[in-house]
Amino acid sequence: LMNIRAEYANILVDGKEEKVKPETVNIDDIIVIKPGERVPLDGVVLDGTSFVDTSALTGESVPREVSVGEDILAGFINTNGVLKVKVSKNFKESTVSRILELVENASNKKAPTEKFITKFARVYTPIVVFSALALAIIPPLV
Repeated sequence: LMNIRAEYANILVDGKEEKVKPETVNIDDIIVIKPGERVPLDGVVLDGTSFVDTSALTGESVPREVSVGEDILAGFINTNGVLKVKVSKNFKESTVSRILELVENASNKKAPTEKFITKFARVYTPIVVFSALALAIIPPLV
C-alpha cells in the first residue's frame, strides 16, 4: 500500500523543473507530472491532457482521461501525456496521506470482541498448559 505514495515531485521554479520531496511543495505551486510518474499531490490540471491509472485508489481498471480544469488526486499514475498541475492540498492533506493514515490507524485499533478474546486467552492459555503438564506428570507418579 505504501507504493501509492510518490517519492518526489517535479516543481516548476522560475520556469525550471526541480525534483523535490512532496512534503516540501506548497499549495498553489505548479508541478509537472511526466508519463509513468505517480501524481504526488492533489491538484487541478493547468496544462496538458493525459490518461491516468486510478486503480490504486478506486479499483477501476480503465484509465481515466484528464484535461485542463479537472481535479487530479495523489496516487494516480500518469500514463501518457505531460501534465502541469496547480497543487490544491499540501502533502499531509492529500488523498494518499489520508488513506495511509486511515489504514495505519485501523490496524492499531482493536474491536471490543478482539480485546476480550486477547484478555481471555492471556488467562486461559497458561491454565490449560499447566493443567496438561500436571495431567502428564502426576498420574505416573501415583
